[in-house]
Amino acid sequence: MRHLLLVLLGTCAACSSAPQPASNETVAAFEVSLPTAQERAAFIEIVRDAAKAEGGHLDAANDGELRQTGRDMPPAKVTVHAAVWRGDEDDENWATIMDQADHLGQVWITFARGEDEALASRFRERAMRDIKARWPNPLSLPIIDHRTIPLRGDLIRTPTGYELKPSEASKYVTPAKKRWLTRTSAMSSIPVGRIWYQSIRTFAFAIEMICIDWLQPRAQPFPTKDHLSERP
Repeated sequence: MRHLLLVLLGTCAACSSAPQPASNETVAAFEVSLPTAQERAAFIEIVRDAAKAEGGHLDAANDGELRQTGRDMPPAKVTVHAAVWRGDEDDENWATIMDQADHLGQVWITFARGEDEALASRFRERAMRDIKARWPNPLSLPIIDHRTIPLRGDLIRTPTGYELKPSEASKYVTPAKKRWLTRTSAMSSIPVGRIWYQSIRTFAFAIEMICIDWLQPRAQPFPTKDHLSERP
């Protein structure tokens, strides 16, 4: 298993403007509260079993690698980092599981479209069914450009998930592209190599946003929708 440091060393490549293949697009993403190591281990095993049932496999970083990364680079600290693949050579990514320094224990699972969309969708539905049986209320996460999940500090909590703060939208949606922010809703309504490929993209954007954040005044505490005076 490669050290997570390699993820960050590869972020420059991930920042390229070259379009990603459609199979790598993120089609669904959820947050699940897993504050203990035991819960995170159980979560990993549930997703591992779902992957195995559909012909895939899960690779996960071990605790030693995660601790070392946190010591070397505090902004890259995580408590869990895993990915689901199809193929003996990790040919096709199906999902990525990780938290980040600003939401440790609040674990995000993101699902890729996959080359075989029907098979990837079957895995996603199986995994989410089994996850919801143990953790009934996963929170949906917004997806931008079919690839980016905003930083958690830029999100607003809703009854079923999160939305991007209107004040932070310019960080993610540029006028030149005129892309629309998409939100995942209920899992049933979404048509949604190596372990580090998907995570390189996630970390690249996270590190970019962290750098931007350091140059700005500190944000207010994480808000709820009730704190907003009006809807976007």
